[in-house]
Amino acid sequence: MNLDRIIAVRNDKTVYHDGNLSIKAFRNSVPMSYILKEAFFLSVAAEVGLDVPALHSVVEQDGRWTLVSDYAKGRALDQLYAQVPTRRSGLLDAFVDLQVRIHTKTYCGLPSTKGLIRATVDGSTLPSSVKLALLRNLEPMPEGDQLCHGDFTLSNVVEADDGRLFTLDWSKACLGVGDDDAAMTYLLLTRTVGEDFAREYLEDYCRKSPTTIYAVNKWVPFLAAMRYAVGNRMDREFYGRYFL
Repeated sequence: MNLDRIIAVRNDKTVYHDGNLSIKAFRNSVPMSYILKEAFFLSVAAEVGLDVPALHSVVEQDGRWTLVSDYAKGRALDQLYAQVPTRRSGLLDAFVDLQVRIHTKTYCGLPSTKGLIRATVDGSTLPSSVKLALLRNLEPMPEGDQLCHGDFTLSNVVEADDGRLFTLDWSKACLGVGDDDAAMTYLLLTRTVGEDFAREYLEDYCRKSPTTIYAVNKWVPFLAAMRYAVGNRMDREFYGRYFL
């Protein structure tokens, strides 16, 4: 494998493109359990019939553990949104349809959204009073068994040359209700694209799902708090406005 062509850099990993392969190389500080979990989640998405890059292996390369999968050849939806304005309406429609389809899937053995929020908030450095209020208000929120991507945004969906949409980066997948996944997507789109587009997304999602904007918005403070707890200074400035 050739680790020369970098296509993405994140805090904990670097992604390389080598022929038909995508190689995600993790920093040495990333626990093996996290890497294997991401590989498992990607396998789950494939098993339930979603279009995702096929997983090949988890191997050590040049002293770092790497996750090797097919390279999703095409353009990410955030690129298409920026470069082809005439397609924006159609891209949003297809994006929402894909998320609704993901929410029709389920799989035993995945973590729950509520459990993930609870553990992240409880272990954070947020003030005790804020944590207690969040955890108290979280308890009556519904559990669910729907597959949720957890990081569903335009940059994680690639339109392949044959028109299929491939969903990338399943590291935050969990089981919950579609409302919580939509709330996360709303926050991510607000930050990366803007409030107007995020609101349009939310309205479209609620038209296509048996839910309401009110039900989705009830999840926003909890998802924002979770992102705040693990984020950098700029993350905290953005997400803090939704629950502090």
